[in-house]
Amino acid sequence: MSFNNDLVVDLAYRKVALFLGAGVSASAVNDQNERLPTWDKFLKDQINGLTGQDKKLAKRYLSTKRHLMSAEIIKESIGAEEWNNRVEREFSKSVNPSEIQKSILSLDQRIIITTNFDKTLEAASQEYEKKHKNYRAIYNGLRDDVFKIFRDDRRYIIKLHGSVDDRDTIVFSHSDYIEKAYGSDAYNKFFESLLLNYTILFIGFSMEDPAVSLLMELQAEKYKSCRPHYIMLKKPITRREKELSIRLRRLNIIDYNPENNHHELVETLNELSKNVSEKRKEFLAQELVDAQG
Repeated sequence: MSFNNDLVVDLAYRKVALFLGAGVSASAVNDQNERLPTWDKFLKDQINGLTGQDKKLAKRYLSTKRHLMSAEIIKESIGAEEWNNRVEREFSKSVNPSEIQKSILSLDQRIIITTNFDKTLEAASQEYEKKHKNYRAIYNGLRDDVFKIFRDDRRYIIKLHGSVDDRDTIVFSHSDYIEKAYGSDAYNKFFESLLLNYTILFIGFSMEDPAVSLLMELQAEKYKSCRPHYIMLKKPITRREKELSIRLRRLNIIDYNPENNHHELVETLNELSKNVSEKRKEFLAQELVDAQG
């Protein structure tokens, strides 16, 4: 597969922020070949325990992919404390690093953003980061000092929607989004800064997140001539969908065949990683030539 040279160059310079969605966590399994629940499965399981109008309404919202509203109904029905207990119980389970996670980490980028609140990415990163002097700094939600990541050279995992071991930071219902995303000035400014200063590569992310998709579209309208960002999506993706994505969101789609547990995605990421390694060698060789000349 051939990759856009701008993307390879930005990766080589570590100027790409890797933005990981639920699909990345779903790729990991434990020793019994069990996975963490997808948001769909988790919500379906919780809906099964509801009754009456709450059950009907939560099921209707979920059937139309309005996950936040479905979660809001469930949370109100069973109570916030019980909701938090169930989220923590399901998404705290340990799994082994997946091949997708390993391939993502092999791209060796400084900033990783994720909307996942489970702990699988930290576990995968712990093993990979042993070759570096320091483990990645972990941000659960957007703390006040998060903007320093644009000025220093540390390696980060920013858990945009919080972490299962820090309940107050979790974003998983409509009211959470109102408080911590739509209504958060820091959320909007952070994402705008990310879009302007880094190329973003979305992996395992569907662009159904309302806050993220809206900010992408606003930024694309405001800065029409900016270089595009990238997203890896499973086929089939039509030519028209690709055209709309680049026009409305400045977002280039890299599509792949999802069969065999997304094996082609792993191959694509590994090939991209090799391209980046070669590009870094080219840069180093040129630097040596310039230094000698």
